[in-house]
Amino acid sequence: MSHLRKSVKGSEGNWIDMQINTFSNWVNANLNQRDRSIENLGEGFADGVNLVHLYEVVSKKRIGKYTKEPKFHNQYMDNVSLVLKAAEQDGVKMVSIDSDHIVNGNVKMILGLLWQFILRYQIVGADDKNVKIALKKLLLIWLQHVIPEQRITNLTSDWNDGVALCNLINVLQPGLCPDYKHLDRSNPVDNAAKGMKLAEEKFGIPQIISPYHMTNPHVDELSMMTYLSYFTQDNGIGEQWTLGLVNDWNKQHPVQNFNNDWSDGKALGSLVNNFAPGIHIENQPDDDVQNCKNAMQIADDCLGVPSIITAQEMANPNIPELAVMAYTVQFRNAKLSNGYMPPMSDVSNAEAFSASGPGLSEPRVGEENEIYVRCEQNIPFDDIQVSVA
Repeated sequence: MSHLRKSVKGSEGNWIDMQINTFSNWVNANLNQRDRSIENLGEGFADGVNLVHLYEVVSKKRIGKYTKEPKFHNQYMDNVSLVLKAAEQDGVKMVSIDSDHIVNGNVKMILGLLWQFILRYQIVGADDKNVKIALKKLLLIWLQHVIPEQRITNLTSDWNDGVALCNLINVLQPGLCPDYKHLDRSNPVDNAAKGMKLAEEKFGIPQIISPYHMTNPHVDELSMMTYLSYFTQDNGIGEQWTLGLVNDWNKQHPVQNFNNDWSDGKALGSLVNNFAPGIHIENQPDDDVQNCKNAMQIADDCLGVPSIITAQEMANPNIPELAVMAYTVQFRNAKLSNGYMPPMSDVSNAEAFSASGPGLSEPRVGEENEIYVRCEQNIPFDDIQVSVA
């Protein structure tokens, strides 16, 4: 991995320097899988060979035939063009980037291309190239609900003292950094270095950003997004933690992922029912979007869980997993609204029931009360839901 700088001036003009450092390390963390590396961004992709390897690693696709030992300028151009065309077909935004920029070592354009690679293949990670979701917002929401005590409002300055990072690590694996509350905020570099070392050793998250950069008041936001997104990668520690959380709430309908297991709305409906018992969420066998919409509406109205994604996005089996992770983790703050009662469609059989017992005639506050419920119709027991208000 390329050398991490030990110091950086505290000015906004150094964002390029920070980004070069972080993105170079990201590139090498991936090229390492092919026993390759680059020394600098300006020259590392000039012949297109390393770019081919990078694309194949992050996209998990083969580029096809290319010149493995190019010697001439036109061969350089052809190699780079192959990658740019393949990436564009995957939905990567080229933002005016062409082969000349890469071959001639235009660092700013190369940084732009690498960010688009990071965004598409690491942060989005979806197979549907048409998915368009505000991923920065979703990453922030997920982090805010995992470590609410840190009152995170951004992906830059709130991470400067290293405490939030250590807190995050300790939540995802309890006991890994138990002293995070007692860390000296006046030693931010030590705190960040400690957290990053633990994340690499225990979670396999590479130290693509320097502790000196993370603790800089003008830390580059794209560099921080790249690093923090490792915590929410598919099958990563953040996804496993969130799966454990959701399945603990929703034992009746466990899930194994945060996209296609949610697309029919059934898992979401079951989750909402666990927080708002007694409500019937209607499911249409051939209308996944409506099923998601029904459950999300009740979650918003009755539990205060905002719909940060749309029902159409939830029903898309190729939605980025981060989107559903961010939505479902909000249930940590779910609270049944005062005066909530199931809609009339959920009590349509109420006339078939009668109730009696000392719990109604002589109720005792703060103690168990016996109530007897009689049903005059042949309704299966498993279909009966009772709400006491």
